[in-house]
Amino acid sequence: MDKGSQLESKLFRELCKRLRIDKTRTTAMHPQSDGMVERLNRTVEDVLSKYVAKHHRDWDRHLQLALMACRSSEYESTRFSPAMLMFGREIDLPLELLYGQPPETDETNKNRGRLRARIDSRIVESSGNCQR
Repeated sequence: MDKGSQLESKLFRELCKRLRIDKTRTTAMHPQSDGMVERLNRTVEDVLSKYVAKHHRDWDRHLQLALMACRSSEYESTRFSPAMLMFGREIDLPLELLYGQPPETDETNKNRGRLRARIDSRIVESSGNCQR
């Protein structure tokens, strides 16, 4: 992690403690120590390679689509998508944006009130999954 002073403050340490974040440091220019980040980079690269043209010169046109695919996919290590962990719900994909969501039911409306607890429990659960 960056050694910036804002990341070493008492406030930031307390925030990490409350969110159960284990803040670590890695050695500069040593990508092996950033295993999860390097794995995500490899995943983005793999997804992006499916979209780019033969000579790989148009990768920047497809980056947002590749990132959306990564953000909406469930990861084995956490058993959730990054979107679910971050927002407590899945993101709206292009087909859903074009054709809309299925009509809401009373059950859907009831679940909205439980969203915060769901986010918290998924963060705790995914943290446990990553530590195994």
